[in-house]
Amino acid sequence: MLILKKDPYLSAEIFLWSLLIFLTTSKSWLFINLGFNVNNFIYLNFLALMVMKIPSILEYAKYLISNNIKVLDTYIYGSLFFFLISNMSLENFNVDVLSFLAIYALLRCSSLFPRNKKSFKSILYGVLICSSLAVSGIFIGVIEYFFSNTTYLYEIKDTPSAVQIFPFHIGGFQESYNQTAYIIIAGLGSIRFLSFSRRIEFFYSLIFWTALFFTGAKIVLLFFLISLIIKLFSSKNILLTKALVVISSLAYLFFSHVVFIKAGEIVLSEKYFRELVLQAYDFDWYLSLFSWLKTESWNYFIYSKELSTSMDGFQNYTGGYEPHFLLASLIFLGGVIFATLVYIRIIKSSYLNFKYGIKNQVFFPSLAIVFFCEAIIWDAQHSIIFWIVISLALWNKNTEKIINTSA
Repeated sequence: MLILKKDPYLSAEIFLWSLLIFLTTSKSWLFINLGFNVNNFIYLNFLALMVMKIPSILEYAKYLISNNIKVLDTYIYGSLFFFLISNMSLENFNVDVLSFLAIYALLRCSSLFPRNKKSFKSILYGVLICSSLAVSGIFIGVIEYFFSNTTYLYEIKDTPSAVQIFPFHIGGFQESYNQTAYIIIAGLGSIRFLSFSRRIEFFYSLIFWTALFFTGAKIVLLFFLISLIIKLFSSKNILLTKALVVISSLAYLFFSHVVFIKAGEIVLSEKYFRELVLQAYDFDWYLSLFSWLKTESWNYFIYSKELSTSMDGFQNYTGGYEPHFLLASLIFLGGVIFATLVYIRIIKSSYLNFKYGIKNQVFFPSLAIVFFCEAIIWDAQHSIIFWIVISLALWNKNTEKIINTSA
């Protein structure tokens, strides 16, 4: 990359962002076998980025102070602070709080101001590099599946799915195949921001799409469908495009929370088939694991006075499961007000990125909608990939330039 030769500071920033994303998403055994503690490297990585971003951090702090009541971030930080004060104890301290604050604040101060355009690009280069590494892990996993007896980089499918292209999920170097899919999708959404030639964009897109389908993740189908809708209809009828996107998203969420089998078949995995709710069209319809976890989240909050209101308490309550619902996870992190404010940020960012990006390109607005849908079935409170998409700048309404948001 020519940009790396011209700007050593930017090169260092790209390296640190790439390393941070890779360290926070990769399988732990990759590092255990090398004999070092990955958490220590993550902390050092964050510290190095914070030192590099001191001018931006100070500018961000000044911005919050001078525009305090006008800025949503002020209320987010304030609600979290008061929640921590009201629940202050060593037993209730949650390291995820620091994780969220570090990721969110660092990303916001790196992209909020016009002079940080290079820093914004360094983050996206970091995403693209990690996406490329994830893709290489996918293809190595394919080789492992066909030519080896080991299962380091893939797993055999045991989840119910109406569409099964391959009999396996390939996660590659990441902790799960879903995490791999999120990273590669984020890489696809970043390509147009980095001023590559059309030929290079096409090459990246072809390789990334091929790898995505090998993951076997359901979110790939939604991303593909929304991208296709935008490609085919956005230049002809914006209203129709938005309607089809909404319908596709609702259908994805519906079939994520309801699973079905042919009538009379024996349920082999009660983990995913939780409760029979309907028998129709020669199928038995069940509430899925995600539906059950949302119900259990509601029950847990109702009886929280009798239980420990925390993620650990919820996991004990459900036999080891997290909520698989970001809103519930954020409530555990910082309370109801904090969770509501962060969700306002998520909804607003997703909507504006889709609204302003839909006429300019395909993958980034698709990415915004896909991650919004995933926030309903994914505990992304400590996911740097999720917050990169949600926190950064927006597409301009009439051009392909990036604009900033003051909210």
